Amino acid sequence: MKVTFGIKERVIAFTLLLASIAIFSGLYLLRQVKQRDRLIKKVTEDYQPSISTLEQLADKFDQGRKIVNYLAVVTPENRVIFKNEFNNLFHTIIPGIGDQLIKMSANWDEEDQQLMFSTIHLVNDSLYFSYLDYLRSLDNTSRNNTETAGIPAVASIRESNIPFLTSEIDQYLSYLTNKRKLEVNAIFNEITDQRRVLNRNILLISLVFTLCIIAFVVTIYEHLRRSIRTLREKLHDLSIGKIPEPMTVPVNSEYTSVTRNMNQLFRYLRSLTAVSERILTRDLTSEFIPLSKEDELGNALANLQANLKNATNEAIKHETEDRQRKWVSDGIAHINDILRSAGDDIKVLGNELIESLVSLTGSCVGGLFIVNNENSSSPFAELMASYAFDRRKQIQKHIAINEGLVGRCVLENETIHITDVPKGYIRIKTGLGEDDPRSILIVPLHLNNSVYGVVELASFAEYGDYFIHFVETVGENIATTLSKVQVNRRTSQLLEQTKQQAEEMLSQEEEMRQNMEELRVLQDQAARREEKLLRDIDELKKNLKGSDNP
Repeated sequence: MKVTFGIKERVIAFTLLLASIAIFSGLYLLRQVKQRDRLIKKVTEDYQPSISTLEQLADKFDQGRKIVNYLAVVTPENRVIFKNEFNNLFHTIIPGIGDQLIKMSANWDEEDQQLMFSTIHLVNDSLYFSYLDYLRSLDNTSRNNTETAGIPAVASIRESNIPFLTSEIDQYLSYLTNKRKLEVNAIFNEITDQRRVLNRNILLISLVFTLCIIAFVVTIYEHLRRSIRTLREKLHDLSIGKIPEPMTVPVNSEYTSVTRNMNQLFRYLRSLTAVSERILTRDLTSEFIPLSKEDELGNALANLQANLKNATNEAIKHETEDRQRKWVSDGIAHINDILRSAGDDIKVLGNELIESLVSLTGSCVGGLFIVNNENSSSPFAELMASYAFDRRKQIQKHIAINEGLVGRCVLENETIHITDVPKGYIRIKTGLGEDDPRSILIVPLHLNNSVYGVVELASFAEYGDYFIHFVETVGENIATTLSKVQVNRRTSQLLEQTKQQAEEMLSQEEEMRQNMEELRVLQDQAARREEKLLRDIDELKKNLKGSDNP
């Protein structure tokens, strides 16, 4: 998909571009304005106050000299006023001006700062010495009075060259003032140059804005012209019956939806052609989707395809059901053959049955459990035959009725089909390793609500419904056979028991006969002994009677 930009996106991009240019231009112009403001601020807050303060210092210095001169000519009554004025000037005003100049000279060069410090000291010294000269002119007595109060005392007063100090102070103050004025003039010239540069930059920025607008208009015009030309060519091909190739869908364009709809129409026409060709070849695997509910041709073709597909699916379904029914019938017949040919050996029968069930259902593991009810108080399921069970499974050959899935199947007499096999329930080994089965099928072997056994199968694939139906169907036949085998085994056991009992009875009769013979002999002997005793008694009686008669 080709990524292009529509008019809306172009307008947004152009607006952002102009905004960016305006921001950067404004920042640039603002920086120039701020630089000019800094220069103006420097003049107004530094140089001009410095010039005014220097001029003020010169005025106050001149005023101090004049006061000293006035002291020499005024009357003693007015001399106190001039002295107070001089003291205020010398101790307060001029030191305050000096402090201001020291603060203002922080941005000066070091030479000017040193010169400023020297000038302030010279001013103080000049006034001090001027006042001392005035004091010398007075009487020695008056000089020791309080008139000198507030003026520092000196150990020795020496002659000073006051005109020289005054000239030097005037020269220094004039130099510092003129230098500040020259710097102010230079700053004003720089401000003028910056104003010209600022005007020139504003003109250039206006020109850039104008060129950008012109370029944007030309770009929009070319974009519209190319888009309309492409659509015109495609519609011309469509008008002569030719299905055009899909157009590249622009992203975020006014023609995106139009181009997408045109391409959808082209695909629809090609799909109609392709579906018609596949219907002719009876290929109904692809699905045709109409454009909308109002698409009469598309809906008719979709209905035709759906009807043909339903008919084909029904035919395939019937064929599959017939194949499954045949498979079930063949499987039942095969199991019935095994059951008919089976003898009374239930182990041999179990092995043949489980091998056949595993083979027919495509299972990997199988087991046949027989319910043992000899002990009615604790019946259990006994593993009689297995196929591919691992050794761990073979260890548990007896399962209680209330234990595990096999016991549950016997207890509930219901088929159990598990597709979510518990991990570790059973492992299926192959030549490449071992894994858990995907599906387990446990079917009860029941007859007349009596469960005779359970068939357990496991596979890597899920069992279909016809597999389950097959195992349930043959389960009843297996249960019938197991019932017969159990009846035969029980009959054989009863016959064997009767035979054994008959032999025991014969043995007992012979023993009784022998005992009767022995008893008869004993009776005969007892009879003879009794007869002999009777004769002896008779003879004794006779003898006794004979002895009595004499």
